[in-house]
Amino acid sequence: MSSGILAQKSGRVSSFDSPRRRQVRALRRLFARLSLSGLLGFAGCAWHRDAALPDTQAALADRLGRARIIFIAEEHDEASHHRLQEQIIRALHRRKQPLTVGMEMIDVTQQAALDDYLGKKIRWREFVNRTAFDRGWGRTSPAYEHIISWCRRNGVPIIGLNAPDTITRKLSRNQPLTAEEKQIVPNYPEPRGAFEQFRAAMAGHQKRGGLHHYFEAQRAWDQTMAGRILAWLPDHCGTLVVLLGRFNADARTAVPWYVARSSSARQIILDPESKQ
Repeated sequence: MSSGILAQKSGRVSSFDSPRRRQVRALRRLFARLSLSGLLGFAGCAWHRDAALPDTQAALADRLGRARIIFIAEEHDEASHHRLQEQIIRALHRRKQPLTVGMEMIDVTQQAALDDYLGKKIRWREFVNRTAFDRGWGRTSPAYEHIISWCRRNGVPIIGLNAPDTITRKLSRNQPLTAEEKQIVPNYPEPRGAFEQFRAAMAGHQKRGGLHHYFEAQRAWDQTMAGRILAWLPDHCGTLVVLLGRFNADARTAVPWYVARSSSARQIILDPESKQ
């Protein structure tokens, strides 16, 4: 989820709690939940449960590699989350199976520039000039450039998933979309309880013009990302690793829910901050 609508922050970290320690704890939590809780994966709307506890990154990659879609949730400015994402992408890549990365941080209008960069037709600076990436997500975290550049070097395709800011700004201001803009955002039913969850998350951040308009902007992000994922599935094999905000990765109200309504593809959700 874009920081313009809602920025979820994790708890405070003491000076003795290094990023490396947080990353190790996150990996341990992921390993444990894969074996114990069964809250990471679902096919359709049924939660999947696994049995044995993996003790290496290779074992984790083997288990994740059986999924068609892996959502890796993040706090956008949390470096340990990005390191974990890159670890998982690298581990899956070493399996020599088809791998694609989907990013909330790239919108659909930026795909052509991204393809040119990944295809080594342009340099990073030209990509930035064509997309203004450094004035948005690139300013949020340098990790995005690092991940995109790694994918370029290793021939891993990336698809931009998000709706452009021009659309979400209009929706948040209750302005009509053009016919072309309406083509970008799929029209899916609203998940039950989604607005109530959004309202609770926005407590203390009431926006002028009505909270429901901001909720529709949030839904546009989720629906567009789900639509892009669903369009990718029939024409590609292998695994799609999706990098997105924690709020957008909710299984019952956000992107995974929209995808599950229209596809039985096996999904896994990884949340490094979840204590479940």
